[in-house]
Amino acid sequence: MKTIKHTTTLFYYDGPQVFEARDRIGGHYIAVMVEPQDGKETYLVAGVLPESLRQFRGGRLDLRTLLAGDGSEEWYLAHGENLDEPLALMPQTTPLGESGFLPDAGFLLHDRPAEELALRDLFAGQALTGLIMSQWGKNSYVEFAKKSYAAADAMLFERSNYLKEAKRRRDRQKEFDDQV
Repeated sequence: MKTIKHTTTLFYYDGPQVFEARDRIGGHYIAVMVEPQDGKETYLVAGVLPESLRQFRGGRLDLRTLLAGDGSEEWYLAHGENLDEPLALMPQTTPLGESGFLPDAGFLLHDRPAEELALRDLFAGQALTGLIMSQWGKNSYVEFAKKSYAAADAMLFERSNYLKEAKRRRDRQKEFDDQV
């Protein structure tokens, strides 16, 4: 039986609603909470391409397209309360589009920093640095580098603040949940 392991929660509201997972051989999956079945939390699970997953995390691809985008009709249901344990996947035979489980179009991740995009920009910046050095000389490169590093520092500071605020929100929500 195929199993997956939760790796990253992408959307949380009273529990993980959308999360990434991996199988034993490194395959990428996306899981979306659907209506409980037999009183158990139930997730729609579909294998996804790494590039599609990056686009989704960056807010450039919606969840419905991610789940049904590659045309594969292979999808699963998984039950589980504890995402620290592997989830057993139950293959489904009904076409995903006819299952009633697909989310509405338009669900995008907006608030999550796109780390891959930042890395891609960094590598593009390194290529641009070489071009500037070869075309404009060292003085232009030094000015460009100063501005680039200042922008990168600002981006890292902003990301750090975002992560701190997200942790504060999670802690406050947990305190509230514990009180209720």
